[in-house]
Amino acid sequence: MIIGATREGKKKLLTVDGGYRESKESWSGVLRSLRDRGLQGLRLTVADGNLGIWSAFGEIYPESKEQQCWNHKI
Repeated sequence: MIIGATREGKKKLLTVDGGYRESKESWSGVLRSLRDRGLQGLRLTVADGNLGIWSAFGEIYPESKEQQCWNHKI
C-alpha cells in the first residue's frame, strides 16, 4: 500500500497491490505503475526498513529523499 500526502497534509490512498515478499521486483512494478499513471514530484519517501522498497525507489524515483519510519527505526 502506498499513501501520499498533499502539501496541505491531506492523505490520499495511491495504490494497494499484492507482492511477493516485499521484493525489489514487486515494489518496482508498483512504482512503475504509479509513475506511468502520472505520479511525479516525490519529495520524501517514508517507509519501513525493507530493502526491496528502498532499492526500487532509488531506481524509479531517484530524486526522492528517504526517511525510515520512526516506529520501525526504534
